[in-house]
Formats: sequence, structure tokens, C-alpha cells
Amino acid sequence: MRKHLFVSVAGIVSMAVVLFSAASCSNSKSRFLHQVKEFSFNENERVLTGVPTGLEYEGFVEESLIIDSLLICQVEEPEGYINVYRLSNFSLKTTLCPLGRARNEFSFPFKLLTQYYQRDGETFILVVDKANYVKEINLSQSLAQGTTVVSDMAETPSFYDNHNVLYLNNNIRQLFKTNHNEQHADDELYLEYWVDDKVNNYTKKIDVFSKPMDKDDEGVNDFSYGAFIKHPQKNLFAQPCQLMDYIIYFDIDNDKVFAVHREGKPTFDDLAPDGRHLIYSRYTFATSDYVLANYLVEVGDDKQEDYLLVFDWEGNFKGGAKYSPSVLSFVYDEKQNVLYGWEEYDPRETATEKLYKFDLNGFLN
Repeated sequence: MRKHLFVSVAGIVSMAVVLFSAASCSNSKSRFLHQVKEFSFNENERVLTGVPTGLEYEGFVEESLIIDSLLICQVEEPEGYINVYRLSNFSLKTTLCPLGRARNEFSFPFKLLTQYYQRDGETFILVVDKANYVKEINLSQSLAQGTTVVSDMAETPSFYDNHNVLYLNNNIRQLFKTNHNEQHADDELYLEYWVDDKVNNYTKKIDVFSKPMDKDDEGVNDFSYGAFIKHPQKNLFAQPCQLMDYIIYFDIDNDKVFAVHREGKPTFDDLAPDGRHLIYSRYTFATSDYVLANYLVEVGDDKQEDYLLVFDWEGNFKGGAKYSPSVLSFVYDEKQNVLYGWEEYDPRETATEKLYKFDLNGFLN
């Protein structure tokens, strides 16, 4: 399951042919307890064509970040789990997070998170080690010293038990998370949303749904499942749902929840999706101004195409574009206004994964 990038975008060009509905509803009878904004868009809008950068990786790139002039990628090498490339020419600068059992070493399961931040002039990235520990890595010191510097670590709910976790106030002991409600029968399990602040010894449930979706024998329990993304400075989160055409927004500091929903698509008041349901959002990342989603859009019977959809943090739809070739994880270079994406990787067809470049000038400015 994919997640997100935290950088800043200066602005965006509005497109006249894009259709956006500002209408919203707050139905007291709906299972979703908060305001919903409807959006629609022109599926024949601009096409973004990717150009190969020349960077190829033999294997699968799980997650990537762009921080300043560096491209940071989760890989699996004998030297470690993180490759750091120079963005100027895509040459390898160093490899971090070596395999092992010490504090500054790591083992599988391993996950690079998309939440990173600055503190006291230094940059920190977050990784999950052994599925149950989050480690804060001082990237600045690691690059300067030529070795991985772990500045802090804490326990975290396992990502492999369908938990979704990111952190408030850029503090790994202040969690915003989901977990399954285990007080219901198996056919009524669904995700709950919690703040778990271990600094202030405080927990709070955030009510999102009045009850689970109706379901048949094929219906999924975690109908709202999707990976969180976080605003780089504020305690704002968004959760694009993978099996429903929604993005749920959370403003933790102001106790506010709302969602955006694509017009004409199934709602939370309909039957829960099943395991064969079309996936909507495959990967999403955040900037200071925008939420950018890698969306699969139906263009015919059992056929989908890739789109980049852009929203702001108020849930307003700002634009969309079809793109090719198909890529999964995105990273964004704010200085050059360029989107990078690793192509979909199928080891049966190719031994390497290629990085493509998408010029967003004229789309994002």
C-alpha cells in the first residue's frame, strides 16, 4: 500500500474545461457523519507524457521522497534499505539503513514513511523497522557522517495488521491512527480513527461513521481503507479511500472532518465493495497547498486509465490530467515543477524499474 510526499507547491493553474461542483451535503441519515463535497472532472483533459530519466533500478522501489536536491528511495540492497541519489544527475550518493539488529541497523519488514520534517535546521525521515518500531533518522547527520544516525525510536502499531499510522506535531509519540473495531461481530468490523498521544497520556476516538456499510458475502470490512497523508507543517491529514471514490480530510487541531466524493459513484450508504471492486486511489502525496492523487478512472468495461487529480486542503478540486506511462509512486521537485514516477514493476516482464519525468509547467505553476 502506497503513501505520500510532503513538499511545497507555489500555485496551480485552473482549467476552464474542468467541471467542479461546489455543492456539498451533510445528511444526518448518512453513515458518514460529516460534510461531503461532490466533484467531477473532464476525463478528456490534458495528457501528461513521461520521459525516461535514465535512472533504472534492478528490482522494486517501494517508496520515494525528494528532499532538497536528493532523491531518497526505499530499496533492498546488501548495504541497506535506503538509496540516496543526487537529483541533478541521478548518481548514487550513498546507501543508508544497513541490515542488522543494532539500533542503527534494520531488518524486514521495513517501510520508509512519507512523513519527514525539519527541526533545528536538520532534516529527519521516518522508517518502520520489524513492522512494530518507528525510527526517526537524522538525515542531515547521516549524510555528513556517512553512517545512519537514529535520533529516536518508539513502538508503533503494525502496518501488517491493517493499521494506518502517521504522527501529530512531527512527534513519533503522538499518533493519528486507524484500527479495526473489535467489539462487533466479524461481519460488522470496520475502521475506527484515534488520536493516541503518549506524550500527554491522552487518547481520543474520532467518530467518522455512524455504523458500518451494508454488505453481502463478498463485502469487505475495511471499506474506508486507505493510507494517510499529512500536511508538512500542520496537523491536517487526508485519507484517499482505495475501494470507494472518497478522500476523507481530518483537521485534528480544530476537530473537523469532511470528505470529497466523485459525483455518480457509490457512496458509504450503498453496499460495501467486494474484493473484485475497481481500485480508485493507488498512491497519494501532500504538499503545503495540495493533495495530489494517482487515480484509476474507468474508461470502459473493465478498463481503467491513470489520472493525476489535484485538490487543496479545503477539499476543492483544482484539476486533473491523464498521464502515461503508468507509474505508481510519485515524487515532486518543487524547484523545477517536475513530477517523477517509478513505472509499474512486473518481475515477469523486466528486471529493472525505470524512473519517468513529467513536466507540470502549465498544469502546476
